[in-house]
Amino acid sequence: MIDANDAAGYQFNIFPNPAKSEFRIHYSLPITSDVQVNIYRIDGSLFKSITHKNRFGENQIKVSLTDEHFATGMYVVKLTTKEFVKYRLLSVMK
Repeated sequence: MIDANDAAGYQFNIFPNPAKSEFRIHYSLPITSDVQVNIYRIDGSLFKSITHKNRFGENQIKVSLTDEHFATGMYVVKLTTKEFVKYRLLSVMK
C-alpha cells in the first residue's frame, strides 16, 4: 500500500467543495487498477459506494446531490486502489 505522502502520480480531488447541487470526484492513476470510492456519513455509516474497473490516467465521477438524497452536512470520501488509499472531506450545503 502506498502512503499518501509517497503517492507519485496519484491524485484525488473533489470539486466544488462545498457542494450545493452536484460534485465531481477527480482522480488520476499512474497504473491500471480497479477503483473503489466510498462516501460515508460523518457518523461513519456507508452512504454510497462506486466501483470502477480497470482505470488508468485521468478519471471523473459526477454525483448529483438531489438524485442521491444527500442531506446538508459533512461526508468522508474514501478512494481505494490496490496500491493507494486517500480520504477527503466533503461539505454539502443545500
